[in-house]
Amino acid sequence: MLPTLRAIVERHSIPPARLPDVLESIEDSLQYECRGESGGVANDPYCHEVAEWLRALTPSDFMGRLKAVIGKDPWHHSVREEVSGIPSEILPLAEDLGSDPARFEAVLPYLNSPDARSAGLLGQAIARQDAEGRHLDRILAAAAENGSSALACGYVAGLLATYPNHAERLNVWLDGLEERSPELAYFVSLSAPDFARPLERTLRLIGKGKLPVQFLQNFIASVLLDRMSSDELKTVLDLLVRAADPESLHIAVDFVGHCVQKGRVDDPAEREAMWRALEASAPVEDRAHHWWIQAVQRFTADEPLRACEVAIRALTGDDLEKRNLAWSVLSSIAATKPDLVMEKVGQVLLIPEHGWRLQMPARPGLFQSLPLETLRRWMSEDGVERARVIANQLRPPSVDADGKPQVPPLTEFVLTNWGDDDIVFRRFAASTRNGQWYTGDIASAHRREADRARAFLSHPIAAIRKWAEYEVARGEQQAKDWTIEMEESVLH
Repeated sequence: MLPTLRAIVERHSIPPARLPDVLESIEDSLQYECRGESGGVANDPYCHEVAEWLRALTPSDFMGRLKAVIGKDPWHHSVREEVSGIPSEILPLAEDLGSDPARFEAVLPYLNSPDARSAGLLGQAIARQDAEGRHLDRILAAAAENGSSALACGYVAGLLATYPNHAERLNVWLDGLEERSPELAYFVSLSAPDFARPLERTLRLIGKGKLPVQFLQNFIASVLLDRMSSDELKTVLDLLVRAADPESLHIAVDFVGHCVQKGRVDDPAEREAMWRALEASAPVEDRAHHWWIQAVQRFTADEPLRACEVAIRALTGDDLEKRNLAWSVLSSIAATKPDLVMEKVGQVLLIPEHGWRLQMPARPGLFQSLPLETLRRWMSEDGVERARVIANQLRPPSVDADGKPQVPPLTEFVLTNWGDDDIVFRRFAASTRNGQWYTGDIASAHRREADRARAFLSHPIAAIRKWAEYEVARGEQQAKDWTIEMEESVLH
């Protein structure tokens, strides 16, 4: 296999831009398939042949070697050095460049190109040998000229971590870059958070319209979020909420979720800003449901009214994930404050443009979890209208294990009082089998449904008798239709 592969490569040659990927693959093969007990290449003819091929493919001239090494993925270098203990390929290159200004100048255009994927690692290695910061000006100037930040960020991170006395020079540079190259100023300041005031710069650039608000996302990182003051966190959240687009709201809720995860929830001003973010996100399809539900649930015990209102905003919004999760929030509040939940949910149910979302069937039993007295009080005024909006939430009658007919209390209450209303009855009857799935012998399943409904044909509540007649007729007809369909399918 190896001779064939080598022949193919030699016949067609490897494009220079693809050589780093090829070298990565061969190095990985040697690392995971041919590593000996001492850490070197295993004493195996095949492995030695692979190692020889790797040496043959690796350029011998400096520029070719630089491109072959710096064109590799930075994770590849990190894993080889930090996990496997293989000596760095980058450090010798950094030493050569640091001692030869002309060579360094010659390779700058490549190091600021997209092909130099590991330029940041090289920048760090150069900086650690540059106590006087001789390369700072040229690297930042070249980055501004080329619009590339990897080399500059790596160099600045290494320089300030090793020689922090260059912080003032760096900040003078960044002040100028804010006008000429704001994105470069942003990324470079992030690479030296202890010295370059990245949040202050980012907020200033957003305020001037030089950066989009979404650039705040990088400050979710622990080292940056932990340093935010209360005022800064509020400012960040409010900027994202005011932007109001799904991406910005997703970032805002990410901030809230990470604060909750860290236990940063006690400051009243911060908590209020977090609530504003959760409220704004609730109806928007922004893929933020993971942190959104965790934050709302965390705050529910202390502020059930606010949580109830936010959950209802989600229920009437466009995010399906949050709509499904919001029912669990309401159910948890209903366990201790049922009247509050019924009042708030009821207000929305009666608004036609929003209420239809809450009237959809197959919801997780919120109304059945509420005390019947709570429902009675809510329906005491304008009862028929209120019965109509919850009719498709009523659970149907059933037969217990002993064959005894059972009618859920809420269903009995509503149908006793308003079952003669045509809208109430039709919504209740239509919801009985809504969304139900059938597998196996479907005809027999429908016959069993009809048989169970017969137990209610003589029920004292007229609406339940009417429902039973409908269920018996429907079940028998469905059983007949499915029997015919199955017989015809066998014939075909």
